[in-house]
Formats: sequence, C-alpha cells, structure tokens
Amino acid sequence: MSTLEQMEDNISYMRNFQPLTEEEKEVIRKATDAIASVDSIKCTGCRYCVEGCPMSIPIPNIFSARNRQLMYNDIQGAKNMYGWQTSGKGKASDCLQCGQCEAACPQHLPIIELLQECAANLE
Repeated sequence: MSTLEQMEDNISYMRNFQPLTEEEKEVIRKATDAIASVDSIKCTGCRYCVEGCPMSIPIPNIFSARNRQLMYNDIQGAKNMYGWQTSGKGKASDCLQCGQCEAACPQHLPIIELLQECAANLE
C-alpha cells in the first residue's frame, strides 16, 4: 500500500469479518491431518540446500520425484522425472555427505539420508 486510498480499500475487506465457525475449524483440522498422514518428503522447495551444494544436486527436484513415487505409487513416472531433473546436474548418488545442505535446511530434514533413499529407489 502506498496511498491512503489503497489502505482504505484493503481495510474495507475486513468490515464484515466473520471468524471461522467450529464446524469450519474441524474441516480444516481433518484436512490438515489427512495431508500430514501422506507418506512424503516434507520439503518446501525453498532451495536453501542447493546454494552450497558442491555437487550441484537439485535436492528439492529430486525430492519431488521421490514424492511422486511415494504419493502416487508411480515408479516409472518418478524415474522419468528424476532423470529429467538431474540431467546435466548432480544425482542423488553424487552426494558427498558434506552436510552443507542439512545445515541450511529450515525444515531440518535428514537430507543426506533422504538422498540415499532417493538414489536407491530412482537410479
């Protein structure tokens, strides 16, 4: 917002604010539980792990390919995606286990272990 008019416009959307009902909150809780129960690598794709990787491994892209396998049981699609995502870049098996990625990960994922799992399943 850079003008008073823009601020007033933004504020106007809250004039008739209604908080969520208990029923709506329960729907959100159920959806959150369902999403959390899905077997997947909980990578947000922030790419902080990639910046310091000496092997230029596209870690979030590799995790996306593995998630395709885990979530949809689509091994061939996951392998194709993995091949495309690592073409001309580092593969999961190229990891030197230096730990730079894990130090940079805001999710505190065990990236080295997950890359080993990805290599075993996708290469």
